[in-house]
Amino acid sequence: MTPDEREAVKARFRARLQARRQMASREYLLNMLCATNTHADAEAILDRFERESETSKRLSRVMDLCDEMERDGITSGEPFTVRRVHAIALGDDQQEER
Repeated sequence: MTPDEREAVKARFRARLQARRQMASREYLLNMLCATNTHADAEAILDRFERESETSKRLSRVMDLCDEMERDGITSGEPFTVRRVHAIALGDDQQEER
């Protein structure tokens, strides 16, 4: 391999790495899953993960509550509100709702 060919290979490799760095998380995971699965299987794995991800749902609820608190002008030191945020973050609020 000539030095020019070697440099061309390195440039292509760097370009691929740069493209991966700019991918969204879901796109990156899909790319990685496609390396060992078919595209359809990789999509199914990601969809199942996103559907079953309770952590994501709890985090979203915590963020919504924090936004609501900020809009309402409630201070973060209010004990009830802090307990409510902790309960949602830990998933304990779902036991109370049942």
